[in-house]
Amino acid sequence: MSVADQIRLWHLERDRLKTTPGIFPTSFLPSRSYPFVSGCLYDEFETREDYQEVVEYALDLSVLLYENASIGNGVFVVSPAGHILVKEFLQRKKALL
Repeated sequence: MSVADQIRLWHLERDRLKTTPGIFPTSFLPSRSYPFVSGCLYDEFETREDYQEVVEYALDLSVLLYENASIGNGVFVVSPAGHILVKEFLQRKKALL
């Protein structure tokens, strides 16, 4: 394996988690006084443990809007302000790997 192959693999691993900003109907979320909420969806986790660790972090920050552990390895939605904090947490976690 060449250095170029190793760098390409590193980039693939680094970019494996994608987020999607969006608008979510509140029928999927805890009761709100407005019909839609803006947030960022996280849904591509390699393991259930990865998912749970990030969900707990989002809960600690009070930015978690929705979570469902029964879909794949889990999905959750954080507020737009929480997205930056969760994204930085994931980047720090990746840097430790």
